[in-house]
Amino acid sequence: MIKSISIKQKLIGVLTVVILGFLAIGFAYQAALKVDDDAFIAARHLNQIGALADRVRMGMLDAKESQGRFLLTHRIEAVEQYRNAIKAVDRDIAELERATTEAQSQQLISQLRERVQGYKSGFERLVQLKQDYGLNAESGQLGKLHQAINLLELH
Repeated sequence: MIKSISIKQKLIGVLTVVILGFLAIGFAYQAALKVDDDAFIAARHLNQIGALADRVRMGMLDAKESQGRFLLTHRIEAVEQYRNAIKAVDRDIAELERATTEAQSQQLISQLRERVQGYKSGFERLVQLKQDYGLNAESGQLGKLHQAINLLELH
């Protein structure tokens, strides 16, 4: 049977097989490029999420630094810096929430948001109590006590 096929037909058959082979290699290469592109996009997305998580962590460190400065100095400027840091953390958490789609990640972000809110409300309550008590000898209840003592000393 092969002897009855002409050389021209044999060459066309071989050429057809070679072309089909190259087409198969091209399709395989195209599929590999698609997988590579998808992996690159996924890696970039994960890097963005990691960067947002780092920004949340740094924002919380800034807030804690400002909180410590307020507790040491009783300066209200430190409270404003704390509030600005917490606002930035809230924005980063919202952006992190938009960047993730998995239910487990959403649940963790929700827990993170609740903890930040608890931290924020606790510190705001502490600031209010410190202001009521008096940030220095001239303000709040402490200031009133000092005034009363000064009046007693004068009489």
